[in-house]
Amino acid sequence: MPNRLDQRFIIMTTALFAATACSVCHASPTVDITVATPQAMIGETLEVDIMYGGDGKLLGAFDFDLEYDASSLNFLGYTLANSLGDLTLFEAVDWSGGELSAGTVNVTEVSFLADLSFQPTTFSLVTLSFEALSVGHSDLTIGYSDFSDEQGDAIVPTINTSSIQIMNPVPEPSSALLFAFGLLGLARRQSFQWNR
Repeated sequence: MPNRLDQRFIIMTTALFAATACSVCHASPTVDITVATPQAMIGETLEVDIMYGGDGKLLGAFDFDLEYDASSLNFLGYTLANSLGDLTLFEAVDWSGGELSAGTVNVTEVSFLADLSFQPTTFSLVTLSFEALSVGHSDLTIGYSDFSDEQGDAIVPTINTSSIQIMNPVPEPSSALLFAFGLLGLARRQSFQWNR
């Protein structure tokens, strides 16, 4: 029969192992939609980055639809990062569908590399460009998604959404208003000279 000290050691070791195993079980990769400037003026161009935080899971392929409010934003284009391999060297291939419909953009990339150990812990998948069209608010979400590792096994990341607020530009004072203030200033000066 184990003594009290042995029992405490067994309990503490079991608790430590359970805590470590639990933290590994609950950790999962993330996909974050990040906006450099979450507030924009009508006519401005916005950059939206889709970031992958692997938490030890290397990414071999991704396919997702980014959804947005087409009445507030106009899709201009996208640029894939070289995070799955160099596209110009055919280490990876771009199979993106682009703008599927108003408010939905598809981005797809597949790596042909067997070794993806060069991937950092967190990296950009793609940068999308939009033009702010009208005053309003647009949520940026991922609808359909499919992520897999270098063996083709599914990865189910936690997806964090974002949003953009679009405002009217601050109006510049009109030249007529400036002219009126100039006349008012001249009139006061003349009035001051007459009263002398």
